[in-house]
Amino acid sequence: MVESFKPEVGFEIQFDVPHNDKIYQHLWKVTDVIPVRKNAYSWKYGGHSGDSVVRASSCSTKGGKTRLRPLFA
Repeated sequence: MVESFKPEVGFEIQFDVPHNDKIYQHLWKVTDVIPVRKNAYSWKYGGHSGDSVVRASSCSTKGGKTRLRPLFA
């Protein structure tokens, strides 16, 4: 869970995720938002080349938190 995520185009965040005795730095940048319907962001691992794009639709909100459902092309 990313506590300080803001669904605003241009918003950037970085955070670390531990996995198998390694720490992976995640770099995210919001690229597209349709409020309450769609979010898209690019992400990559710090220190590695290449970007990925994630697209998701908002599927539920509970306690001020929104759960996203991945969209597949």
